[in-house]
Amino acid sequence: NNGEQDYQAARDSFLRALALNKNATEVREELLLIDDVLDVPAFSEEDAKAMLRIEPEHPFANYLLGSVRLRRGQLELAEDLFLRSMMKERNAPACAGLGAVMLRKDKLDVAETLLRHSLSLDPDRRFTLHTFAELLIKTGKLDDAEKIITRLTNEKPQDLNFRMTFIRLLIEQKKLHKAAIIVSDLLENEDYLPRETLNELKPLAARLSK
Repeated sequence: NNGEQDYQAARDSFLRALALNKNATEVREELLLIDDVLDVPAFSEEDAKAMLRIEPEHPFANYLLGSVRLRRGQLELAEDLFLRSMMKERNAPACAGLGAVMLRKDKLDVAETLLRHSLSLDPDRRFTLHTFAELLIKTGKLDDAEKIITRLTNEKPQDLNFRMTFIRLLIEQKKLHKAAIIVSDLLENEDYLPRETLNELKPLAARLSK
């Protein structure tokens, strides 16, 4: 979409500026903010590492690299990077990232404390809201989870992570017919789905077709 193209164009401009002056720290910081919006792991990793070579304790660069590690399931590395970020500056993104790590480790009380704190600092960050919805599903607070995940899927209907969480919520709510419709809609575009999404969808489809 146009918004994404604008961010991509801005990223290209900043990279050209850095080619002329690699010490322009303010430009690097703008670049990290753009990477956070674009959410392309390769960009985030490359730009965060470049910043950390110059400023190893940079809070946003540590957070951004942590988010790449989290996505790859490297929980210990992610946790270390989020903690480094928060030691320098208690910021909402790293706090949410650490909450997501704790959720994956089934440390639910710690996860909830971190996620609530992150939301108090930045109530509209979609990653935090989504992770909080996952926590609510895991702790059986399905109505609260539904409010959040409905909002997120309305805001970004094409986001596969939000849709997968919505499917899991519907299954927990025993709304199996509704879940099956969404699964079947997604599988109609099977050729365009990432492999990890397909790996999640296929067992769900088999379960729902029984």
